[in-house]
Amino acid sequence: MFLIQAFVRDLVDILLTAWNATYNPVNIDFSVFSNLWIWGIAVFTGLLSWIYFSLVRGHDETREDPAAWARTLMILGLFSVVLGLLPTWISGRTFFQMYDAFDDRLALPSLFGASMVWIGGIFYLMKQPSHRYIIACALLGLAVGLQLRTNNEYALGWRKQTQFYWQLFWRAPYVQPDTALISEGELLPLMGIHPTAYAINLLYPPSKNVQKFNYSFFASGERIGGWEEFRQGVKLEDERFGSKFEG
Repeated sequence: MFLIQAFVRDLVDILLTAWNATYNPVNIDFSVFSNLWIWGIAVFTGLLSWIYFSLVRGHDETREDPAAWARTLMILGLFSVVLGLLPTWISGRTFFQMYDAFDDRLALPSLFGASMVWIGGIFYLMKQPSHRYIIACALLGLAVGLQLRTNNEYALGWRKQTQFYWQLFWRAPYVQPDTALISEGELLPLMGIHPTAYAINLLYPPSKNVQKFNYSFFASGERIGGWEEFRQGVKLEDERFGSKFEG
């Protein structure tokens, strides 16, 4: 039963839900300059692709009906998606349940197969050649737009990281070892708590013991207990990949 449920959920998530981010209405905000040029490039990519296919392939009447190879492409793509997700299922997890900013990697082996399913489905189900290329080029443009927004998001995150670490070291150059940095929430997008802690440890002289962290980062009250306990001086501990922090 677990495998059947995981199969259905993850296929819906990878083949359908993943496209939601490409046309999220939140991104249709032209007061933000980056949205203007990203949507412009996305539309230009879709139009350019449509012109190319129309001139080179769209009017080629000698080509055979694509139904046969499109059906095969869909089957092979679906098989590839399932094979790519098998390691996740075998470990007792599903992409649907774990999906967040750090779990996209679980779907990477299935993405090539997902593109095969979509292209095979478009060319198998749609009878008019012009309609096939319009849908395929529209999806291509949406995908390019999402890629550019993702790139922009990571670029902004990187600038925030460099500013944070520079300000931290400039304003507090002599933080004593066994110090915990605590915040109300995660400070840096697309990073996570432990990567932030590793970077903080690199700012200051490293510990002579590779199994010991000099500094750690705690966000959103994680592992610090109740507020009253914290005010009384609770001992903070964190362990990751064989290295431990106590402070």
